[in-house]
Formats: sequence, C-alpha cells, structure tokens
Amino acid sequence: MKKKKLRKWPFIIISFAIVLIVLGFVLLFRQKLTQVTLTEESFYQYFSGKKYDYEGTLHLKKDGSITNLSFDGKDYNITLDSTPIYYAKKKKALFAENMMIVYPKENIAQYKVNYFTSIEQNQNKITLKDGTTTKDLRESFLYDGKDLYFFVEPITLKIGDETYELSPFSYVICEYGSKVSIYQYDQDTMIEKEITTKPVEASIDGYTINLSMDSVSLDGMNNSRLLFKKIELLNNLEGD
Repeated sequence: MKKKKLRKWPFIIISFAIVLIVLGFVLLFRQKLTQVTLTEESFYQYFSGKKYDYEGTLHLKKDGSITNLSFDGKDYNITLDSTPIYYAKKKKALFAENMMIVYPKENIAQYKVNYFTSIEQNQNKITLKDGTTTKDLRESFLYDGKDLYFFVEPITLKIGDETYELSPFSYVICEYGSKVSIYQYDQDTMIEKEITTKPVEASIDGYTINLSMDSVSLDGMNNSRLLFKKIELLNNLEGD
C-alpha cells in the first residue's frame, strides 16, 4: 500500500507544475491584453482644446472600464478616453478605448476594434493593427460610439454654413447642442466651436456622416442609418 502511495507523488507534483505553468501563461497573456508600454518615442494628445506632450516611457493600463496613462519617474497618472494619442515623429495614432470601424460603401458595415489599436500611414498605405490583426484601410472611418469621429481619408466638414477641409488622421468631437472640437492633423490645430442646433456633417464622394445624429447616408439614398452605440456587441474586424 505504501509503495502505491509513493508512486502517486511524482504524478501529483508534475500535474501541479503543469497547472502553475498554464496559469503563468494565462496571467502573462492577460497582462499583455490589459497593458502596453511605449518607449523611446514622443507623443501628444489634445484635451479640452489644449495640447499635451508626452516624453519618455509611457504605460497604458486597462482596469475594467478605465484606462490609465502613467509615466516612469512621475507619481501621477491620467485617465484616458477615446481621444487618440499621436506619435510626434511618425504618422501614427493609438486608441486607448474600443472603437468601431465603419465602411459606408459596404452597406454601412460596422466592426469592433479593440483598445490599444493603432493606425499608421507608410507612404500611401494606411494600416490598422489590432493585436496580431492587421488591415489596410480605405473608404472608412472610426467612431467611438459616442461623439468622436476619426477620419482616414480627406473629408469636408460642414457646421451650418461654415466649411472645413480635413486631412487624414484628423478627428471631430461633436457634442450636439454644446460644441464641436475639430482637430486638423496636417496643421496640428484644434478649433472649438459652440453650437446650438446647427447641423454638423462630414461628406466625401459616396456618403455623408451626420455627426449631430450619429448616422450615415449614401449618395442617392433617401434614408440614413444610425450608427451602432454598443461597440462590445459588434463582430471584431478581420485582418487581410
């Protein structure tokens, strides 16, 4: 009887070791999903019309519904929203929150892209990277399900009778009945306009986005389609 019991111990020890290894991999994978470190780069971001420059090593950590930005050697952090973080020395932006990508000309198809997704332009190609998924972008835009629209193509923005020509990588935050914040990427300028009932629309050949109503209409289409609000219920964007 004692010999049989002794024989069980190596099996128990090996099984326990396997469990610990698997648990370690799960925790490491989860950590990679919930945090990212940005090093040896310069970054910037706009909040409430003001530009903030970030230098050194940045740590982004997702904790439930909150994403925090912290810095090496500093004892404070910043709570982030969907406002993109821009790389200062390359045409690249990173999103700290889940976003949706909308393809108006593909029956206004909408897909989820996860937090820490980046978009980068190299030469004439704009590429989205979501974890290990990569996708070349065209005829599309990003939306945070609330007020922020990020454009990957040149687009014309109209606020009442005023017109703005926006370059790729620009974004607009439309708080209907309050104000519109317009970031023009090529000029690195932020404009804030107070609005009441003025319509706010962005248009390009083929479709128009109504930022006041969060809807899209195709050219020649009598009706518009509302954009989805609950990003977490959308299917994930598939790579190329």
